[in-house]
Order: sequence, then C-alpha cells, then structure tokens
Amino acid sequence: IDGFYTRVKGQDTGMVVAVDLGNGQPVAVAQLDEYNLEAILKWLRPLVEELGVEVIVSDDLEVYDQAAKALDRPHQVCRFHFLRWVMRALRELQDLLAEEWHDTLDEIRRLVRTMPPQAKHWLYLLSKRIELPKGKRSPSADAVYRLWLLAHRLSENWERYTLFLKADQIPGTNNRTEQAI
Repeated sequence: IDGFYTRVKGQDTGMVVAVDLGNGQPVAVAQLDEYNLEAILKWLRPLVEELGVEVIVSDDLEVYDQAAKALDRPHQVCRFHFLRWVMRALRELQDLLAEEWHDTLDEIRRLVRTMPPQAKHWLYLLSKRIELPKGKRSPSADAVYRLWLLAHRLSENWERYTLFLKADQIPGTNNRTEQAI
C-alpha cells in the first residue's frame, strides 16, 4: 500500500493504491488522505478480508503501522525507506555528537545494513548503555537523547523492518506499489 497526491479538478487530492506484491498489479485505488487512519481502515479492511491479505508492506508512514495493527496483520516497512531515514538520522547525529559516540553510530549503521539475527537484542543493549544526560538541556544532551531514541526505536520495531527475512514471499520493499503509481 502507498499513497500519493495528484490534482483532480484543479485540487490537490490524496490517493492510495493497494498492489498484489506477487504479480505487481494494482488491486484497488482510492481517493483519500493516507494520513487519515479511519479512512485507510474503512477502505483497507474489506480488501484484507476479500483478498486474504496476510502482510501489509508500505513505506514508513506511521498510519500504515497503525492500520496493520488494527487489522491484526504483520507490517513490513520498505527496506529502502527504512535505510534512508536511519542513515539520514545517523549522518545528522555524526555531526552533532562528540567523537566518543562515533563507534556507537558505526555499530548501529552496521546492524541496520547487515540485519544479523541478534540485531534486535544488540540494539536493545546498546540503548541501555547510553546514559541520558541529566540536568540542563543543551545541544549535546539533545543529540545523546536522539541517539538513545534511535537505538530504542530500532530495537522496539525491529520486526517491522525485518519481516521479509523470515519468509521468502514477503518483499523487503514496496517498490512494486511505487511502480504501479
């Protein structure tokens, strides 16, 4: 599933498309705002039931994860989108954090690129090692907090990023959806 915006009758309009990732063919298109969870669920629920959807693959938009949970389906976040936001966050942190944190950044970088089976646990342990600064806020303290938040988020949501590693029929990206768009 993925959304996009286009002009309909001169107005910017949200559209969402669902694609069968087996054959890459669109199965449904709707004119709705992809940020509206209620609208997404109203449109997606009958598709999930009628087509027997087992897994939802999407970009990293949070509403798709919320929809997958509401529909009791596993959610695979597109690996391309995942790597893009994680690497961007790591680059930003590299510029903000002192040299002493660069090994930690490199370790996170390695784990998200290689996705070893123990990565979730290692990310959790890594987040536990990060001591959050106490007291007055500062750019340095904020950067350490952002690093902790990144490691914690990765650990907590690791299944969403690696579901494709557990089953051959689950694609790691939503490229077919974007190609259909």
